Amino acid sequence: LIPPEQLEYQFYELLPGEGGIDDNTQIMAHLNGDQDDVEFPDSSAGGHDFTATGSVFIDKRAGYLGLAGAFFGGSGSLLSTPTVAEFGLSTVDWTLDFFFENNGPLGSEARMCGHTDAGLTAAGSAFYFRMSSTGFLEMIVSNGTVFTTLASTSQVLSGRRHAMGVRSGNDLMLFLDGILQVTTGIAGSIPACAANFNIGARGADNTSFTWQG
Repeated sequence: LIPPEQLEYQFYELLPGEGGIDDNTQIMAHLNGDQDDVEFPDSSAGGHDFTATGSVFIDKRAGYLGLAGAFFGGSGSLLSTPTVAEFGLSTVDWTLDFFFENNGPLGSEARMCGHTDAGLTAAGSAFYFRMSSTGFLEMIVSNGTVFTTLASTSQVLSGRRHAMGVRSGNDLMLFLDGILQVTTGIAGSIPACAANFNIGARGADNTSFTWQG
């Protein structure tokens, strides 16, 4: 795992005993900087910098362990970067993880990040994370035919938390704050998605249930 003092959104293929920024890291967005900054660079070798839509800025009051974080200021606010071939998850082992703080009301879902097409088709989507309408952290992954949903074992109603999804072989795992929540099987290849990779939204659908806070 990456040390918790680094506030970041990560997206990298997992190799045993390795972590942090290496040749397998595809996105490393620290979402750190000075108050009200509106630049969101990617620290991986790929340099997949993010562009803001709506009201997104660096908020040093929202950070983890004294660092800054990205604040999403309203409906339709998100960060996106164009897809590249390296984002394809296919059949490889991978890890996706990030820190978040849940301030949203129950009753509607809130989409955290993802790589999906506009219609949320299994054939054109890879994955997305969301907070469900009842307050559970969920990771939804496609194998090209159907979606598999993994959910936390309890509600996540407040506080600064760490989410992590892992594929290892034919197993999918969801962790919350370093604690395994659920393991389930997955067969087949995760599709390559042609849409933007988004933080604060699930993918090509950029207006529905975006993250706030």
